[in-house]
Amino acid sequence: YTEIGMLSDAQMAFDRSLNDKTLPKSVKGDLYAALTDYQLRQNNYEKALEYVTEAIKYTKNKKFRTRLIFIQGQLFQKTDKLKEASEAYDKVLKMNPSYEMSFYARINKARSYNSESGNSTAIRALLASMLKDPKNFDLIDQIYYVLGEIEEKEEKEDLALEQYNKSMRASTTNQAQKG
Repeated sequence: YTEIGMLSDAQMAFDRSLNDKTLPKSVKGDLYAALTDYQLRQNNYEKALEYVTEAIKYTKNKKFRTRLIFIQGQLFQKTDKLKEASEAYDKVLKMNPSYEMSFYARINKARSYNSESGNSTAIRALLASMLKDPKNFDLIDQIYYVLGEIEEKEEKEDLALEQYNKSMRASTTNQAQKG
């Protein structure tokens, strides 16, 4: 129902499932993941965060659980809970995710940096090591862009512009990045 846009029918189905006392624990993770998706489609990030946290509790599959924790980190970011977002991305990285998820967990961890919370040295070191990794060659533009965002958060406009220019020049296939 959610997928085809029948949200009121989806809500009724979710309500029935949530009130079903015979619902096996083995499907609760999937139910809460579906509820997370339902709330995301309505831009209700706080409620989606509640449901993804429940989904994580009931999910045993490591790959799916890793994905849910990544989504939890994104929702923490979206709701300005940057410390919790950073912690979620750290959990993802400890779970030995795929290369792509690992890359974006590091990028999003860097984006979760808050200039009031302390020193950016560790984040800069993380991004510098990512720049040196040959596997990231096609993604260097994104790394420079995040470095620019950090400079901007620290109110260093000249350095931010320099990083944004590097990002633009390094972009090979990402037309949105060039824009």
